Amino acid sequence: MSHSVKRIKERDPAAGRRTCLVVSELKTRRSRRTLYLTPQLVELLRRHRARQTEERLAAGEAWQDHGLVFPSEVGTPLDPDNFSHRLSALCKRAGLGHWHPTSSAIPGPL
Repeated sequence: MSHSVKRIKERDPAAGRRTCLVVSELKTRRSRRTLYLTPQLVELLRRHRARQTEERLAAGEAWQDHGLVFPSEVGTPLDPDNFSHRLSALCKRAGLGHWHPTSSAIPGPL
């Protein structure tokens, strides 16, 4: 991983919002990780990409390509807070307890 989606304070008073989402590089070199994927996960990601291509075509001109693996319905970044809450709820429902995307319980490279 080399980039993240962050919510930052909006500096433009004309924007009408106090915060905005940005895609930026990770702050430190240590934050960058290489993810090792199983063949099964690679296959799931390929299927996901095919579905995403269909969604991109369906969205037409509304699609904004940011090169994200898990974008919104129109290609824009997902709100990290919404993602965290949803992941935690899904993990609890699956009986895994509370998980957070930045949890130290998520393994790094071996």
